[in-house]
Amino acid sequence: QTEKLMRLPILLLLPLTSSLTTPSTMREVKLQKPGDPGIAFLEHVNINIPPSPSPHPTLTFHTKTLRQPLDLRRSFNAGQAGSKTIWVNVGNSQLHLPSGPVAQSVRGTVGLLRRSGEEERLTSPDGQVYHVRPCDDPELYLHRGDYWSSGCNLERGSGEAGAEEYGMVEGEDVWVGVDYVEFEVPRGDGERILKFYEEVFGSEVQWMEGEGKGVVAVGGVKEDGRCLQSLVFKEVDDPVEYDGHHIAIYVGEGLVGFKAVFDKLKARDLVWVNPRFSDKAEDWEGAVGEMQFRFKDF
Repeated sequence: QTEKLMRLPILLLLPLTSSLTTPSTMREVKLQKPGDPGIAFLEHVNINIPPSPSPHPTLTFHTKTLRQPLDLRRSFNAGQAGSKTIWVNVGNSQLHLPSGPVAQSVRGTVGLLRRSGEEERLTSPDGQVYHVRPCDDPELYLHRGDYWSSGCNLERGSGEAGAEEYGMVEGEDVWVGVDYVEFEVPRGDGERILKFYEEVFGSEVQWMEGEGKGVVAVGGVKEDGRCLQSLVFKEVDDPVEYDGHHIAIYVGEGLVGFKAVFDKLKARDLVWVNPRFSDKAEDWEGAVGEMQFRFKDF
């Protein structure tokens, strides 16, 4: 597994928000394989939630309104949501909801794919906007978990301390994955951000001049022109200040690709250590030892 890919969480210092009404599309058809360069998989979106009396409204939103199961590895924290970390499964991807003094939200939209149902926009109690749409080919997306998934447990448990109050139903199979994350960025920065992802990650990118936004392909492009997953950067006049949220991604091309990305970021003095976590991947030895590293500013 470690020879095929390396996990790479990243922190983006990019202010965000917007409305993506149509899926991002690219011109060339190319599905990414483990040996290909680029960003292979968008694993999770991390948004802090503040303390609240139980049941926590944000966790209730995810488990009851969206019917997203808790990852059993953190479900024992359900009764302490807002003071302990919760992981919510969205197919092969996840939403991480750790404790924080204030509510965070991606300054933009998080797109989610489910097996069926109506397309809709929902806003969590903490202000995060979700664009939910049915997936046209769920098996294609779920198959990617064979080599890209975090290995998240998709079962719905019972009897976990604090978890029962969130009304989880065993056996449901609703969600496919995270579709995209759209970030609002200052005007004039969009094309330069795409250039960064193209040069550092080897990603396929496309700038849409008429829409004032650009797309970074994640996992390749299907026959209908849709990216399997994508990062979208939309230019706005007055982006909201960054609040500390982050996303986690996998890099393709195995250890070679992982080191290439690390070296490019290190040369630009962009490798960053989050003081909140115990891993200290400041150099290549630390990065390969932890099998992950972070960057924040660019």
